[in-house]
Amino acid sequence: MAKQPLWGGALRLMTVTLAAGLLLGAVYAVTQPIIERRRAEWLKETLQAVCPGDSYEEITPPEITDKNVIIEAVYKVNPTGLIILATTKGYGGEFTLAIGYKNNSTKIHVLNHNETAGIGTKWFERLEKDQPVDAISGATVTGDAIKRAINAAEEVYRGQ
Repeated sequence: MAKQPLWGGALRLMTVTLAAGLLLGAVYAVTQPIIERRRAEWLKETLQAVCPGDSYEEITPPEITDKNVIIEAVYKVNPTGLIILATTKGYGGEFTLAIGYKNNSTKIHVLNHNETAGIGTKWFERLEKDQPVDAISGATVTGDAIKRAINAAEEVYRGQ
């Protein structure tokens, strides 16, 4: 039985790896514009649901005092209104709220979360239904995080 040279197997492995990399790059080039278009459509639908308006202009988020909250984006709604995307950490990890202000009313939409089903998620369900929430047993961390996000959004809104 003759031994194959080591470089022969390495060459085949490099060829397969190169082909896989080129194929992956081609798939990415085809799907990336589709993903970006769908993300833009989703964002527009979300902004419309939170604060209906004729157009949305992204403005630079100001600095806020609570360093546990990240203001992801601020959108000026024409003719009147403001939408703030605020991210903070709850019990199950980070979540993002879209908080809309228009004509002295506020609407909150949950963009994403990983909170415990049936416990932490009760906060989000009630927020989206505009139901008042004082406390939910077993979901204190989530509730405190939501309050921080809303307070940070209020700070941004008052500063505009």
